[in-house]
Amino acid sequence: MQCVTSLLLCLLACASMATSDEFIRFDVTEERAIGTEIGNLVESAGLDKIYSSDDLKQLRFSVLEQVPSGDLLAVDYDTGRLTVAKTMDRDVLCAGQSTCVVKLVLQVQPIEHVRILQIAVTIIDVNDNAPVFAADTKTLSLLETSPLGVVLSLPRANDPDSPKFSVQRYELIGGADTFELKTEGTDDIQLLLKTTLDYENRDSYSITLVAYDGGSPPKSGHLQIDVLVLDANDNKPRFESGSYEITVDENLPLETTIIRVTASDVDTGVNGEVIYGFSEETADVFGELFTIDTGTGDVVVIGNIDYEQQKSCVLTVTARNKDPKSLVVTTKVTVNIHDLNDNSPFIKVNTLPSSGQLEVLEGTSIGTYVVYLTVRDQDSGANGNFTCSLNSNHFAIKQLHKTGFKIETAAELDREEMSKHDITVVCIDSGATPRSSSKTLLIHVIDKNDNAPKFTQATYVTSVLENNAPGAFIIQVTAHDADANKNGEVSYSVKDEVGNRINIDATSGNITAVSALDYEQSHTIEFNVIATDHGEPSLTNIAKVIITIIDVDDEKPVFSKTHYEFPLYENVALGAEVGTVSAVDADSSLFNNFFFSIRPDMNAGNSFGIDPDNGKIFTTKQMDRETKAVYNFVVLATSSGLRAVSTNVSVSVLLSDRNDNEPIIDYPNAIYNNTVYVSPKFPVGHMIYHVMAHDDDIGLNARLNFKITSGNHGNIFQIGRSSGVLTVAAVLDELDHEKFQLVISVSDGGTPRLATECNVNIIVNDSVVYGPLSNTREISNQNLTIVVCIAAITAVLTAILLAAILIIVRRHGGRNWNDKYKCHTQVNDRKALTGGTSSIDGAAYLNGTSQYNKCDAPDSNDSYGSEQPFSMHSRENPIDCSSLQVSYVSFIYTRCTDLTCYMYNI
Repeated sequence: MQCVTSLLLCLLACASMATSDEFIRFDVTEERAIGTEIGNLVESAGLDKIYSSDDLKQLRFSVLEQVPSGDLLAVDYDTGRLTVAKTMDRDVLCAGQSTCVVKLVLQVQPIEHVRILQIAVTIIDVNDNAPVFAADTKTLSLLETSPLGVVLSLPRANDPDSPKFSVQRYELIGGADTFELKTEGTDDIQLLLKTTLDYENRDSYSITLVAYDGGSPPKSGHLQIDVLVLDANDNKPRFESGSYEITVDENLPLETTIIRVTASDVDTGVNGEVIYGFSEETADVFGELFTIDTGTGDVVVIGNIDYEQQKSCVLTVTARNKDPKSLVVTTKVTVNIHDLNDNSPFIKVNTLPSSGQLEVLEGTSIGTYVVYLTVRDQDSGANGNFTCSLNSNHFAIKQLHKTGFKIETAAELDREEMSKHDITVVCIDSGATPRSSSKTLLIHVIDKNDNAPKFTQATYVTSVLENNAPGAFIIQVTAHDADANKNGEVSYSVKDEVGNRINIDATSGNITAVSALDYEQSHTIEFNVIATDHGEPSLTNIAKVIITIIDVDDEKPVFSKTHYEFPLYENVALGAEVGTVSAVDADSSLFNNFFFSIRPDMNAGNSFGIDPDNGKIFTTKQMDRETKAVYNFVVLATSSGLRAVSTNVSVSVLLSDRNDNEPIIDYPNAIYNNTVYVSPKFPVGHMIYHVMAHDDDIGLNARLNFKITSGNHGNIFQIGRSSGVLTVAAVLDELDHEKFQLVISVSDGGTPRLATECNVNIIVNDSVVYGPLSNTREISNQNLTIVVCIAAITAVLTAILLAAILIIVRRHGGRNWNDKYKCHTQVNDRKALTGGTSSIDGAAYLNGTSQYNKCDAPDSNDSYGSEQPFSMHSRENPIDCSSLQVSYVSFIYTRCTDLTCYMYNI
């Protein structure tokens, strides 16, 4: 609030002084030492009552004008102390003048509140000069016949001090009885003759003229006057008038006669002829301006009469006879010079900054101070009055006092619209024929950071090939700033997070790639570029850059999977669709075309074909699972662009079984082994025959069902539905020599079911022995039971051990067991059974022959030692491994999962 109040007071003070001629006055004695302080402008101008202490520290003082020139006084730029800058000799500056004043015009800044101060320093005179005559002696002549009261002009003494200390009085020493000193002030000094002279008694007199100044004590000067008494005629010349006064215009042409003075002498002859002249003093002072015709008394102009230099001239004209001894008489001619309008106003620029040029900051408020001018016209009266004007709409001129003007802004300036203003100040005086002068000023508008950088385009769009070299040039963005110097210097930066891909040169705006660009990673890069100038504060602008990455053929096809596995039923028609592989090429549509093919070096290549366009795999021949269950081959995806590159993937085709095989009866065959003899003593349930068969299919298609279709009169016999074991179903005691021709049908579980028949002839004969055998092939039922128990225990222990091994193998990345076909078991006979049978879930071993029913075939990749399919089981018909019965089978262990039983030969 205090600063605001100070500012308002300052503005009011400036306004009040705008047209005032009031001076701040100081006195200083002449001859003071350099640096002597005269006064403090802060206090004398009352600035300490207008500004705060902080504002006072900001004020700066500078001299706009000093009259007379010569830099006699100095003002401290920071403090406003007024001091003596040069030793001032008042008697030189203002010789003979009553007052001696040095005037200064000061400018007080800061520029927003410029004040103009007028200072008047009066130089106080010191009586440091004594009166001095032009010569040490003066010789005068008087005729002895000179009448009493005749006067002789005496030279004046000169004292350059001020009138107070200049010559105040004269005194005559000696000759007082003959002469008397006559003075009119101090300008006209005459020697008056008060007694008659007698040349014959005394021909000369020596007297001293003393001049005293106004000092205390007074200083004095002496002139020795020698008066010669001449023996001359009786009369002297007489002027028609004791004084003359005329007025002439200044600047009269040379050789112009301005007046004629006339003197006459009543004597005749030579003594009556008059010779005119100027007194010595007049000749010294005005001899360059005037001369007098010695014969006519015409006063003639011989120099430039300038009112501004001399407003009036007092000439002392002498007249004497031709006789050297004649008396000299004088008269005064006062020439008043009339001022003419012969001077144009003189315009002077008083302030220039250190740069040597006029400057103003753009955007400053109207009324901002620019420069101070001094205008003077040396003419007087109306001829010296003048008015000044300015030919500009942007600036105005205002009069501060009679000779001081300031130029200030009249409109807000825009450097970008006009950086320089040529203005002309015209000043015209008020003479009858006005005279004018002009001065052209060049004002530079200083830049202000009021313009933000402007891009040549709002959006820059370009393209670049991918896989470019690091540092490759992409595009240049350009922004212009209408400001100047640092305000117009522009730097570029990237706003968005693209620094790992894009770089921009801060100076040139060149955008380059930091690394290789990848079309497949990004088709376009969009980001904003910021242009920032270096002004305070800086200004910014944003442009958008869109870079389109142009694709090149640098990608190869990639399959959607690392491995394809397709199921396929056997016996499908030629051209049947197996499955479809798919791949993509990340290149653009120009380069992402490719085709599929099967690698020709694969064994399965002639069994399958592939559509090159869509990747559909089809059969080229009929497939028989029983011949080959798994096909492995490689499919290629080959680019058809500029680069023929390929990608491969492995494909597995797994054939699924169809019920295309009838059961095959292995035992009995059609020629022999189809007749069996039984004893009527065989008890019910006794095994008498084992029909063995197999089916090349798998799963349900290979699950065999045995059935007696005819010849079983009285249902004497029965056959195991799944085992094919023929046993006694009724008591045979009453039968003897009975023959049964059984027709046994073996069918599979497929759809539709396929079946095969065989004939088995059973003859009941009492001669058939029933009981244990004694040879090495015989074994009692009791021993068989022991063997089976031992084998079962061994198998269980072995299964536990094997399970632990498998768990470890699986945890260490071992191969997966294929559980698709749930029954993989092998039984390997080491001894044939004699006189009896043993069964392992339907597998019959008779007469030293090992027979088994096949389950689904294992994967072709399965090769676990001697592991072979043992019996068919499925989720619908799981095996219970604990119910296995083994007869006389050595070193066998069993592995069971939830639905699978595996038996291994150790």
